[in-house]
Amino acid sequence: MLLDDFFPVWTFREIHSIVIDGGADAIIREIKALKAQDLSLVNFLMRIRSLPGLLGSGRWYSPTKDGTMIDQITRGGFIVLGEDRNEILLGTIGKFWRPIGGLCRDYSTPAEFRDFFEPGWAKAGWNFHITSNKGANILTTETRILATDAKATKRFRMYWYLVRPGSGLIRRSILNRIKSKMESQG
Repeated sequence: MLLDDFFPVWTFREIHSIVIDGGADAIIREIKALKAQDLSLVNFLMRIRSLPGLLGSGRWYSPTKDGTMIDQITRGGFIVLGEDRNEILLGTIGKFWRPIGGLCRDYSTPAEFRDFFEPGWAKAGWNFHITSNKGANILTTETRILATDAKATKRFRMYWYLVRPGSGLIRRSILNRIKSKMESQG
């Protein structure tokens, strides 16, 4: 799994799964085609998260009309770290506990992301991964966070305590939307 390549160890982790009818190729296509504007709960929660940005940078979360979820995620500071037949992996680095997220811009390639270990930061990996079990396909989204030092671990732990419920809602909402779209096609 690509996530294991980038995050063989982690400080924090969150996993959600759903069984979906359909082949792995079709599920990956649906993940890539999923429109950001079709994720109303996700958009609502991301707007709440972006409220402090109005005070600092003036940035407000706003999904584009025609953009995909992946486009929206990468515009928000993630990069695609890798993709194969069964997985899409995204990553970002930040001081997420800061009101406007404190994203790091010192990397632009998967290799630079992998090699980044400057103290005071947290690296986040978020994947969509498909496995088969007894003829059923299971779509899992897993988030792993690796804090680069003890101070970042402490700060992220407080932040994670506050945002983890919303993070879980976002991921389950995305999984349910993908399942719904797959089942309406089939």
